[in-house]
Amino acid sequence: MLQKSTLFQIPQFNHSAIQFSPFLPDIIGLSSGTNFNLIGNGRLHILRIGTQRQLQIVTVFDTQDTLFTLAFSECHENHLVTGGGDGSIRLWDISLKDHPVNIFKAHNREVFSVNWNLISKQTFISSSWDTTIKLWDPIHQNAMQTYLGHQGCVYEAKFSPRTDTEFSSCSSDGTVKIWDVRIPHPSHSFQVTPSEILSIDYDRYSGEIITGSTDKTLRYFDPRNLSKPRIETAIGGYAIRKVSCSPWRQGEVMSSGYDMCVRLWQDGKQVSQMDEHREFVMGCDWSLWKQGFVGSASWDETIRIWEW
Repeated sequence: MLQKSTLFQIPQFNHSAIQFSPFLPDIIGLSSGTNFNLIGNGRLHILRIGTQRQLQIVTVFDTQDTLFTLAFSECHENHLVTGGGDGSIRLWDISLKDHPVNIFKAHNREVFSVNWNLISKQTFISSSWDTTIKLWDPIHQNAMQTYLGHQGCVYEAKFSPRTDTEFSSCSSDGTVKIWDVRIPHPSHSFQVTPSEILSIDYDRYSGEIITGSTDKTLRYFDPRNLSKPRIETAIGGYAIRKVSCSPWRQGEVMSSGYDMCVRLWQDGKQVSQMDEHREFVMGCDWSLWKQGFVGSASWDETIRIWEW
């Protein structure tokens, strides 16, 4: 049952992505920008969850451009990467102050997603408005591979949680593409919708691919039959901005979007809803440390944490 959320406000910053640390159970990363992420400075916030679920800022890192996305390292407890409006990727050590450990001149346009490989743990991918996806090892300055195939902004690329060589991507061109990291072109591509697909994720138990799009529809794709979705659920209202599959239960998906709500789904059926935000909810994530414990990030200058 949905419990009332704990609110934490950071004035003057609109939040675009949130992630719980995979190593430190009380740490959350938050990527943000000013002026609704349209123009202005960015900031990475590192927050700590207290014993009564109160939130406090541990440290902040400022940038000259909005930060759209972040991903904690899977191999170093204090490292994470962010993607910014200037096309750069920054590697941070949250135990240090002020400056990034490294800056990668990654893309020609905004970086909208970064995602760490859950299996190999050493590499991550980035996706951008410049239509490309790139593979990185943080010990190298240049990208290991560039992937071409989309005809529009690549909003998100996610590694498979079941194999270290596969990832999938979604785009403003309405397609989902599945890739092998060793090959620069997609191994499979299918048209999902004429609308933009804003988010994609894998169900770690079934291997299904979940998408959320501007046509206000949540779709589940069985990897054995990608010709049509196994489940297709129209939510009404506004676009789905983020989908996030549960690390705890097969078929359980959280979505957030431009209707200012966060919704919980089980096999395409809505089972709960959190509607306490007052602006677009751009990001949501699950804690790996406690079942049902989640967080959301919004343009209303707040993040919220609660239990489903």
